[in-house]
Amino acid sequence: MSKFKKIIAFFVSLIMVFAFFTNITLAKESDFVDIETAKKVAIAHICSVMQTDESKWEKGLKIFKTTTMYDFDKEPSAYLFELMNKNDEECGYVVIGANKTSYPIIEFSFSSTPFIYKAVNEIENSRKNKDNNKELKKVNFYYLKGLNYFAQLQYNDNEDETFNILTNNYTKINKQSINNAYKNLKNQFKARDEHCKKLWNGWMQHLENTKGSNPPSSDDYPIDNPDNYESGYHNTTWYTIAWEKPSDYFVMNDFRYIDGTQYRNHCAPTAGTNILYYWYNQDSSKYSSLKYNNKWNNTFVEMHKQMGTTNEDGTSNNALVSAYEAYFSDRNLSCNATFYSDVSWSKIKSEIDNKRPSHICLHGAPRDYYYGHHSVVGFGYAIFQYRFADIIPTSYSNYIQILDGWAAADRYVHYDTGFNSINMVKVVPN
Repeated sequence: MSKFKKIIAFFVSLIMVFAFFTNITLAKESDFVDIETAKKVAIAHICSVMQTDESKWEKGLKIFKTTTMYDFDKEPSAYLFELMNKNDEECGYVVIGANKTSYPIIEFSFSSTPFIYKAVNEIENSRKNKDNNKELKKVNFYYLKGLNYFAQLQYNDNEDETFNILTNNYTKINKQSINNAYKNLKNQFKARDEHCKKLWNGWMQHLENTKGSNPPSSDDYPIDNPDNYESGYHNTTWYTIAWEKPSDYFVMNDFRYIDGTQYRNHCAPTAGTNILYYWYNQDSSKYSSLKYNNKWNNTFVEMHKQMGTTNEDGTSNNALVSAYEAYFSDRNLSCNATFYSDVSWSKIKSEIDNKRPSHICLHGAPRDYYYGHHSVVGFGYAIFQYRFADIIPTSYSNYIQILDGWAAADRYVHYDTGFNSINMVKVVPN
């Protein structure tokens, strides 16, 4: 080969290599969702929800704070948009994916402060009881799909610790080990990733088609006229099991200290106590004994014992069914409790439609790298049918309304939680 031909061949090869890596980079970048686009989707979702009768958001709300969460490669993975009403009161939040392989609207709430802040406060309070010499300097939040949230706490001595805050025992984790495990799992969820991308394409088309009537996106500009903007949803379905007093339920802090005993990692008996409390309120004569010795603290302590919960390891899923059945039996009552692993949406919805709150276990993943699950009570749902059904084969997103054990009674989390799996215990009194 002549010298000239070798030079030509070299440059052709160089161009091909450059084009190959450019395509990879562009493909990767095309999945990224910038913060302004995410904000438009968040506000479009808010306006769409505000047009329904079930919305608890009122006219005049605005975004007052935005937080970027990252993956362990320090790439944006989700955005948290916190809301404030016209009286300058916090009124919930929306979490939007920062990558098109995540669901656009990951979760939302009408009123509560995001639980990630409560988690950090509890971690800090626990640490200060052991070592009050350190001072918290900065907090970084991480999100790894599903409902997997992590908090990195940086101190004034330049040390930092990262905690899994899916659960309430706040386990310290090794970021590198978990990150490697997540990357190994990615190929298992390609179909789900493609579905998420189609949802994002639908939202992008919706924003483009309605850009003449897009709602305001400035943080200091309130949403006063949501009905002026076309909804992103063709239809919505809401259902919530009616509690005797919707605001009257138990959170984990209610049972943190009882008669001098400290309880930690006790989300499961807290969820169990809430379910017993629900049935008590349905018929306080028939179910009067569920309120053990006339105190709900006693009910919690007994459920804690029946579930074999420990401060170190929490509660095993294997103990839940027998705990419910034993608690009813010991009070001359009976119930049928059934455990469902990786429970389907139809089973969750069926329980709620039948006015039966269920014990939901949200599992972190990958399970082989850290222990993590959080028990909540599922007692409602929201189903959104998208207006852009022609873009996606499945034109619905399903959200479970949960009592999360921290504070929220109106936290809606996407059912299809990425790398997570959802287990359920159905409790049916006889």
